[in-house]
Amino acid sequence: MAENGNTDLYARGLMTAKELKRFFGYVLPEPNTGCWLWIGSRQNKGYGVFWLASAQKQVLAHRLFYLQAGCLIPSGCELHHLCETPVCVNPDHLEPVTHRENLRRGSGWSGKNAQKSHCLKGHPYSVENTYSAPSRPVNRHCKECNRIRAATHYYHTRKVTNPRRLNNPREATSG
Repeated sequence: MAENGNTDLYARGLMTAKELKRFFGYVLPEPNTGCWLWIGSRQNKGYGVFWLASAQKQVLAHRLFYLQAGCLIPSGCELHHLCETPVCVNPDHLEPVTHRENLRRGSGWSGKNAQKSHCLKGHPYSVENTYSAPSRPVNRHCKECNRIRAATHYYHTRKVTNPRRLNNPREATSG
């Protein structure tokens, strides 16, 4: 089930008392972090899934319980785990955010790159030192590194008279 699925689908069949009891049979409170760990079935991305009999479908456990707790998920948003634990179903650890924001906060490559404050050479990603192409506004480039790269390229590719050729008459005449 997609993280950004239709909220109406879940709202149609919120859990009955029997389903709620069965749901909490798969929840293990973790006292140190405050997470409510899902010990039931999981999908391939690590999120817990729950068979909601009243809706006759499998749903994401964290999303279902967030709605069951009376919280709303705005259209176009998905739930971000503030605790960075995909199996946590504690509604206090969940926040609705846009897909882009969820990626930015995540631990994947896009999230790690978004959190960087300096380029690989140590130059800061400041407003003055950062360039983004209009066609790819999410890609950042260090202006200082680009300046150094351009200067190095110019130095290595321009035609420079080789002083050693002047000392060897045979090379000087060969062209």
